[in-house]
Amino acid sequence: MPLVCPGHSRGIVELEYSPVTVDGYFLISACLDGYPMLRDGATGNWLGTFTGHKGAVWTASLNNTATLAVTGGADFTCRIWNALNGLCLRTYSLSHICRAASFSEDSTKVLVGGNMKTIHVFDLTGGEKPEPISVLEGHKGIVRFARFFGSGHNLIVSGGDEPFLIVWDIRSGKPIQKLELDTSDIKSAQISKIGSTSMLSAVAANGLQFWDLDHFCKLDSMIIPQDSESASLSGNHVVVSGRDLQIRLYERNTKQLLNTFHGHHGPVWCVRFSPMGDSFASGSDDGTIRLWNDEYLHL
Repeated sequence: MPLVCPGHSRGIVELEYSPVTVDGYFLISACLDGYPMLRDGATGNWLGTFTGHKGAVWTASLNNTATLAVTGGADFTCRIWNALNGLCLRTYSLSHICRAASFSEDSTKVLVGGNMKTIHVFDLTGGEKPEPISVLEGHKGIVRFARFFGSGHNLIVSGGDEPFLIVWDIRSGKPIQKLELDTSDIKSAQISKIGSTSMLSAVAANGLQFWDLDHFCKLDSMIIPQDSESASLSGNHVVVSGRDLQIRLYERNTKQLLNTFHGHHGPVWCVRFSPMGDSFASGSDDGTIRLWNDEYLHL
């Protein structure tokens, strides 16, 4: 049986674990109730709620040390928080809904994307500067996913309502690569470190696609139920969730379905492996987060 984490009053649309820190690892949730929450990643225990947004929160992320959080939502703002005491450190006003936000690996920059169809990069080391250091223009649709990746803290990959992903270098502010998806758009994506490779897994209308971001090449794909919304990759395991209330665990190399998990009472919008890959979290329209374990993850 999963560990159920109540507290939210509406659908949970994004989950993200921190890496393992000296204090353990943590889980942040973005929710349509407007109150992102921080939890102990191992136990699910509630640690705090970030209060300040005036509408639905669509995205939430932690930096590598879990000392900072970034959230964004329907109130046209992106907010940077002290994750240790819950204080809002700064607020960036945007021209539209924020749907993607993430820190660079060294926590000196934060990116913001969404319905404005651009990606703004802000410098966190220069004081309360409201202006972005870079504005990345090239998307024609909503940006639903954007993340820093690789070494050097200068590369970003983004995607959304278009049949491709764009790789950017913020030093030039220009695209350096376009990754064709062979589909109309992506619903969600995640970057995982598999060995020394930065691998992106994207949920699209026609299945799940895996991309090597070090060499900008498509590695593999697999067919998944058409109502799937989210996927997470850890080693050779893939977990997928969606509108049919089910969560499925696959072996990536063989595409074999290993197990199916039931328990949510609404569409499961997001699913994420813990940093060790020995469990995973799911967030649903039913307002609960569930932490799952399975014997296959320990083989």
